[in-house]
Amino acid sequence: MTSGHVTRLIGERIENRERLEKLRVFIRTSEEFTKLPDNHKELLRTQLRLMSGLELVFVERLKLFGIHDE
Repeated sequence: MTSGHVTRLIGERIENRERLEKLRVFIRTSEEFTKLPDNHKELLRTQLRLMSGLELVFVERLKLFGIHDE
């Protein structure tokens, strides 16, 4: 991988973190979330779990290049 690939990976991780945090806040605090049908709530919770797992993948891939989480 080139430095460009690593830079892109870091950028993707930052974007994922931002989306992940927005989704967490929405699920925890949004009145709109409470009004959703149960199946939609479950889909959003599943998306949250998948994005959390993706965060772990980013961390491990960056470790391969000597970049460790702060």
